[in-house]
Amino acid sequence: RTGDPATFRLHYVAHEPIEQPVFGIGIIRLDGAEVCGPNTRESDFAPAMIKGRGHIDFRIDSLPIVPGTFDLSCSLYNYTMSHAYDYRHRSHRFDIEAGDPHAEFGVLALKGSWHIT
Repeated sequence: RTGDPATFRLHYVAHEPIEQPVFGIGIIRLDGAEVCGPNTRESDFAPAMIKGRGHIDFRIDSLPIVPGTFDLSCSLYNYTMSHAYDYRHRSHRFDIEAGDPHAEFGVLALKGSWHIT
């Protein structure tokens, strides 16, 4: 629901060690508009290395997206973003229901208040 906490969990299997991996997600509206695309490099979260099986979580305290249906892309790149180890374009679909703050237009549900003088 809009305003609820959310966690996006990416599972990986690295058959060989990957140094300084960059994990990312993309949230895309059904019409193709990119809502956001956070990744570990932009967030200054740089795992030194991964190997074997594991997962990484991207946590959001309050999901600021209006209700609707969205696709999720997931990626794993090298640190310079020049080589994709794995990229899953629009591989998962999910729905966001109405919540707090209530919003129905646009992409983001901004939590704010109105004042008049």
